[in-house]
Amino acid sequence: MDEAGITMKQVIAHPGIVLFTFVIGLTASLSANGDEWKDMKIWFDEPGEARNETLPLGNGRLGALVYGGVEVEHLQLSEDTLWTHGPDSKNMPGAKAAFNKARELLFAGKHAEAQELIDSEALAPGRSHYLALLGDLRLHFDEAGEVGQYHRELDLDTAVARVRYKQGDAIFTREMFSSYVDQVLVVRLTCDKPGRLVFQTELSRELYASTVTEGSDTLVMTGSTYPETNTMRYEARLKIIPEGGRLEARGDRLYLSGAEAATILIAVSSNFRGDDPRVVTRQQINKAVGRSWEDLRKDHIADHQRLFRRSSIDLGCTDAIDLPTDERVTRMRRTNEDDPHLVTMIYQYGRYLLIASSRPGAMASSLHGIWPGRMGSKSYNAAYHININVNMNYWPAEVTGLRELHPQLFDLIDLFRPGGRLTAQEVYGCGGFVMHHNSDGWGGCGPFGSSPYSPWSGGAGWLCQHVWEHYLFNLDEDFLRNRGYPIMKEAAEFYLDFMRIHPETGELVTGPTSSPENSFLAPGSGAKCALDMGVSGDQEIIWELLTNCLSAAEILGIEDAFTKRTREALDKLALPKIGNDGRLMEWYNDYEEADPAHRHMSHLYGFHPGARITLGGTPELAAAVRKSLEHRLEYADRVARGAGGIVWSRAWVLNFWARFLEQEKAYAELRDYMRDVLEPNLCKKWSTRPYCLDANTGVTAGIAEMLIQSHAGTVHLLPAIPKQWPNGSFRGLRARGAFTVDAAWKNGKLTEASITSSKGGVLKIRYNDRIMKFDTDPGETVEIGE
Repeated sequence: MDEAGITMKQVIAHPGIVLFTFVIGLTASLSANGDEWKDMKIWFDEPGEARNETLPLGNGRLGALVYGGVEVEHLQLSEDTLWTHGPDSKNMPGAKAAFNKARELLFAGKHAEAQELIDSEALAPGRSHYLALLGDLRLHFDEAGEVGQYHRELDLDTAVARVRYKQGDAIFTREMFSSYVDQVLVVRLTCDKPGRLVFQTELSRELYASTVTEGSDTLVMTGSTYPETNTMRYEARLKIIPEGGRLEARGDRLYLSGAEAATILIAVSSNFRGDDPRVVTRQQINKAVGRSWEDLRKDHIADHQRLFRRSSIDLGCTDAIDLPTDERVTRMRRTNEDDPHLVTMIYQYGRYLLIASSRPGAMASSLHGIWPGRMGSKSYNAAYHININVNMNYWPAEVTGLRELHPQLFDLIDLFRPGGRLTAQEVYGCGGFVMHHNSDGWGGCGPFGSSPYSPWSGGAGWLCQHVWEHYLFNLDEDFLRNRGYPIMKEAAEFYLDFMRIHPETGELVTGPTSSPENSFLAPGSGAKCALDMGVSGDQEIIWELLTNCLSAAEILGIEDAFTKRTREALDKLALPKIGNDGRLMEWYNDYEEADPAHRHMSHLYGFHPGARITLGGTPELAAAVRKSLEHRLEYADRVARGAGGIVWSRAWVLNFWARFLEQEKAYAELRDYMRDVLEPNLCKKWSTRPYCLDANTGVTAGIAEMLIQSHAGTVHLLPAIPKQWPNGSFRGLRARGAFTVDAAWKNGKLTEASITSSKGGVLKIRYNDRIMKFDTDPGETVEIGE
């Protein structure tokens, strides 16, 4: 043991690298110094006018978008249980017979007839219900005078939004946050001139709500998300705590005048889970009232940083860091200059949005997180789209150190399971449970709408990948036994019942199903069709699910009729084939695509996010994946849409290129994303629908994929570092096998790395083409350095 108390276990030399292994107690040289967090701010020098200029706040459940106006401050409020309508299964009578008949038609090559049958007799009409906006908080200020020194920011490190400006001779400041600790939204208003704070408070909703005052300090807004049923009810309660001045109620507003400061508390609840919202909001307000503003803020920041500060990256910076965020985005588009610190911001913004929209006790993050559009607007359903979108929301959860947020997705699966069992029985005549591409907070799982979107039954299998990944990253056997394996097994039971032997090949295939959300041209007729048997994406998902079930059963010491049946099915399972042109086939046969540029790339699932296909393990299949990706991107570039134009698709492409170890292609995709689709507040742009989280979180995962990979059995360091990042470092990235990794590089070469094993076991480290293997104990750290 040396003077520092560190025991050296072994020293192994490699050309250019010396490897050291230390026991627990090591103080890593890559520890943070605190400076990395000071510039984690999205900021503007003027108020926001549109949603893509707002600052998002959230505690997983209660959200707000901050506009930051001077005369009127506007906060758009939301809460994660305000789902429209109510439970319904969408299981069509006669659907089972239709699916059975359609299967026969597909085996006979009659795709158009099969699709017409499914669309007319198996798919329920209508759309899913959606998460509705709560309403609007407006603060109307009476101060007059010229405005200057305006500044508005969202500090990602503290999850606090601030507005500051000088009006006349007074400086006005607002601080706002949504507290997970206290379950309230907090707004703090101050003025540096005594008695100059004057405003009136308005709490409203466009539809189905009424607001009244209680006493002189409280507003209460109540209503229903859908008045035809009047069963889904909510309450929003707002209380003002003034410091000085006069507070009074007039009509449905509160008026404060002559104050030095004020704290506004907002609590929201619904009867979604059977609670009485009137009781819950009073309890939350009363608890918060008993605490000082300083304590509310301190505890909120500590709770947020406990998650947020687990992972950081440093890629350097330029003078662009001194510009407002919207100007940085504009400058990048105009000059095409690199802004490496903006990459760091985007990485952390995806993590911030996931923290803000997915916390224990809250619902899973929807397509829009917890920030839906207005009722009656084209809000793209603000629902659970599970054929890539919600899945992508959670891609960064494990690798960027946010593992506590992942189980909210498993809560969503559990919410769906009862309805999924009913749909499996009534629509397909199968056991287990099934999930389709679009659902809502009520847990209905039946297929509805029309092809090519609706008749896809791969949702449960895809979400089960997240269950297994949670185990791989943490090696929590209790989780696997008590929660993970039961979910995976029940999902697998549906596919085992649903699959059939293909009459021509003797392979097990699933269907009728589709390849989200693409279509092909039927042989002979040229009709545009979406349904087939043995669609490649579904076959990959099923292979992965069945394989993971067997791995889990082996870990848990389970051997029974289910494992026997699963092995037999795997032996017969059809897997994607390589077509005549060298591409991986999307459907069971080599059909011509109706849209060669399509935004979905589900047939490449086995390469990413799956890992059946790898560069080293299955090089021929990987080459076919690459050719398929290049082909799709070639067409997408021609039409400026599809895989090259839809922003979440670009996030997926970034992850693909990182998996291919194509650092320059990955960087080009990231750069195009930053240049072409970022909004002023760094949210993704998709028509009029900001706060579709998938691209933000997908890009965060893609950046992590450039820094570290662990899907192929090794902890691969710096697998896709582009030349534009010659120097840098990262801390707190996670690898499968329960490892935590810090690393730094200079002139494009690794200089030091620290890998800590949480559970012990075999650690394989890969850097470039060198692989090093170690047996580790729990808590042990392996260090690499020059």
